[in-house]
Amino acid sequence: MVSDKVSISTGLCPGESRRLAGMSVVPSSDEPKGITVLPPDEALQRARPAPSDQELAIEGLTDEEWTAFETAIAER
Repeated sequence: MVSDKVSISTGLCPGESRRLAGMSVVPSSDEPKGITVLPPDEALQRARPAPSDQELAIEGLTDEEWTAFETAIAER
């Protein structure tokens, strides 16, 4: 027969109790973190053109380095 009861040890003797110490809290920043969702009009105003192929090109890579780069990207 399997018991579904769980025993948790608190390290306290019966009748003992502990108090939580006061903790400070880091004030929240007004700066958004992660993804920011904007209304469509504002998103269009903030939009920037995508970089050209020339700006995105990685110069001076060997074929082996390029293959390693593609493999690393594919594994993400």
